[in-house]
Amino acid sequence: MRPSLLAFALAALTLFTPLLTAQAPAHPPAHPSVSAPHPSSASSAAMPGAIRECEGPQCGVWVFQGNKGQAMWQGGAIADLTVEKFDGRAFLISRADPVGSVSSPYGINGHFTARYVGTINGDRIDGTVTFNGNERDVRPWFATIPATLCSTAQECPVTTDQLVQLGENSFNANLHASAMRSFMTAANLGNADGQGFAAYVLYKEGPRARQAEGFKLAQASAASNSTMGMIALAYMYQDGIGTSADPVSAKYWTDRWQAKVTAEKHAQEQQKDRANVQKALMLAIIMSFMGSGDGSSSHSKPGMYGYSGEGPVEKQQDQDDWHDRGGDMSGPPDGWHQGGDIPGKDN
Repeated sequence: MRPSLLAFALAALTLFTPLLTAQAPAHPPAHPSVSAPHPSSASSAAMPGAIRECEGPQCGVWVFQGNKGQAMWQGGAIADLTVEKFDGRAFLISRADPVGSVSSPYGINGHFTARYVGTINGDRIDGTVTFNGNERDVRPWFATIPATLCSTAQECPVTTDQLVQLGENSFNANLHASAMRSFMTAANLGNADGQGFAAYVLYKEGPRARQAEGFKLAQASAASNSTMGMIALAYMYQDGIGTSADPVSAKYWTDRWQAKVTAEKHAQEQQKDRANVQKALMLAIIMSFMGSGDGSSSHSKPGMYGYSGEGPVEKQQDQDDWHDRGGDMSGPPDGWHQGGDIPGKDN
């Protein structure tokens, strides 16, 4: 499974920790320029940088850098793509979905694969696809080569959040130009996280002429409460990239993203704790029910879940009722249940 956006941001925490002490930041390792795609080993011809693809009812977006690519479909499937052959018009592309992703149940031992044969005619691609090596199951597919990956949300086969995820997947696959294409597409469609990631890539790898653009993206992203936008903005203020150096603003935005990530981690832990409590409660109820045989009991009142028993839930209810109605501190005697007479009170 690919890392989540939160995991990506948490990884950035480690990279940007020096900001917390207002020291000079320890920069992440340098990456290849976003404007320099790797040359294709398949042929001298290069695949289009991006296509919008459909196979049956399922449509998605593919991005390429040299002979490698990443794909994202509207249903959540993701894939690594490899251009095996391309002569400038006809091509063969192999697809491998990560084990544990949404398509794994449909693959062989969790490995979902496909091979796409296609031919380019103008801005249209048509071809056939074979899934999991089954040559008896060959289906048609088609794609378009857009001038812009997605000019509007309506024409885009995936959501802006999925475009951001596609950018993350591309970045993790060392396809930084493809990542930037995906981030900028999401950013131009108003996605705050897309703006934040695009700002970070422009800060780290972009040409000087685009640093001011990256700063504006970081400002917009941070103002929309995006963690990555806050991180990028803090770093740009710290280093004076795209703006004048401003240690006070760097510290302010560092404090903001640190507090936000800490709060999100705390919320996740609380949610996990609540889930564990619910599981324990249900287990206690089930064990209580199993311990009561057919569910019948001498209780004069049904338990809180519609049945009676001698489990921990019922015993706690007995004790609560005893003390609420003025029973002594020693607690109810053996065999006493809620609703029963309190000695010295009810008789």
